[in-house]
Amino acid sequence: MSCVTFLTDEQRRRLRVAALDGAPVSTFRSPEVTGSTVRRLAALARDPRPGIRASAAAHRHAPAELLHALAEDEDTRVRVALARNAWAGPDLLDRLAGDAVAVVRRWVAVHPACPHEVSDRLAGDADSQVRQLVARAGPR
Repeated sequence: MSCVTFLTDEQRRRLRVAALDGAPVSTFRSPEVTGSTVRRLAALARDPRPGIRASAAAHRHAPAELLHALAEDEDTRVRVALARNAWAGPDLLDRLAGDAVAVVRRWVAVHPACPHEVSDRLAGDADSQVRQLVARAGPR
């Protein structure tokens, strides 16, 4: 099913006009990250509920120091969210590659930004699934 079926008649009309115009349909840009955004993310990272902390860990605009602090979280879901974060830096992935829980290391193994050195280290991991994932990911 196409999402176009959920558009109003006016939205469909505007899309047709924009298509004929040749200009981009949308010039939307994400808002700049402000101090307020960072403060809200820090508050989410301190929330007692692991799911809320995981949402902070997965946020694209979470500052590196906040992500590194969350790498020490006792809940595996939070550390998995960090390992799955597309904007996680190589230093954070290196740190998470040493996590005691194999599922965290598995997500690091398939992360597209996983550094070559980390991938090499995970190729000898104690967990067979981590090793298989590294092998499937191939050379970086």
